[in-house]
Amino acid sequence: MLGPAAAGAASIYDGARCRSRSISTLSRRINYAGPHTPTYDTVAGILKAHIASVPLESFDVLLGRPIRLDPEGLHAKIIAARRGGYCFEHASLMYAALEARFRAGPALVPRRAL
Repeated sequence: MLGPAAAGAASIYDGARCRSRSISTLSRRINYAGPHTPTYDTVAGILKAHIASVPLESFDVLLGRPIRLDPEGLHAKIIAARRGGYCFEHASLMYAALEARFRAGPALVPRRAL
């Protein structure tokens, strides 16, 4: 069973360091060398690099391990261990990193009339 992040291990989501480290740490993992300005093109570039670099995988379920969605668990698995994950692990990691750097939040998109 996976436990919390190792004691003393730096999380990309904690404290004041969060805003400067989250995107830079994720950028190294996904080989993104573009700008870090809060623009559509930046987010699109980060997502494109993420999709190309981090695979979808389901090994933890096959191995009987729990799926951790807390920021530390996501960082340990996808960033530090350089593994992939389920779609909701990808989305949760990306949301946490973008929210930390760009203060992004979920968007409400109106449904189109059929």
